[in-house]
Amino acid sequence: KSSSKHVKKLITDIFMMSDCVIVLGERWLNFIKKIAPEANIQVFNNAVKVPKYTVKYNKECTNILFLGVLIKRKGIYDLIEAINLLNHMDITNKKKVKFIIGGTGKEEEGVRSLIMKYNLNNCIDMVGWVDGTKKEKLLKECNVFVLPSYNEGLPIAILEAISFGIPVISTTVGSIDEAVIHNSNGYLFKPGDIGTLIKYICKILEDDSEWRKFSKESKNIAYSKFNITNYFKKIEEIYNNL
Repeated sequence: KSSSKHVKKLITDIFMMSDCVIVLGERWLNFIKKIAPEANIQVFNNAVKVPKYTVKYNKECTNILFLGVLIKRKGIYDLIEAINLLNHMDITNKKKVKFIIGGTGKEEEGVRSLIMKYNLNNCIDMVGWVDGTKKEKLLKECNVFVLPSYNEGLPIAILEAISFGIPVISTTVGSIDEAVIHNSNGYLFKPGDIGTLIKYICKILEDDSEWRKFSKESKNIAYSKFNITNYFKKIEEIYNNL
């Protein structure tokens, strides 16, 4: 949007001369159609292997998971501010809530400093970068996934979360709303709205029947829309057609 006329034309030409343009969701399809209406655009949502395992409701404690690179656009500072306010409200203690932050990045030291400043070590675990069996173990142990991003396509972390039947609290950016349906398998809010983030965390902690409904729907969405088996079939069809 901020490019010169010359660069805008180059961008449009690239889309128009490509045999196929792959985008991560309907929102990106609509965006590119506006600037290159005759381009051959195919929507390919990111995909994951959907495990047989589904998370269980834990009435004793709630583990809330963040997975992502520790950079500002992922909303990590908003999350820490929200946790601080929840801690002051004594929600983290009363509901036995533990926030688990998985990831590394250039804001890691800043995040650690803020956690120390607010004295949140009792309710936050920073576990560093996780993958493979360690990530799978974390997903199995968590009850809610949170990602307060300012900019995204369609994060694999969200798809991994819903594949385990985890309800998600995230933002209305990119194509997240294709994997997280508001009031169906989670909650969506505008980036930067810390008050609403806190409201939704409290809401999901209070209502176990809502949590169970969200969990079931997360698994359904993962199976029907983001199963990696279907993804490879569709990729093969595209290549064969070209």
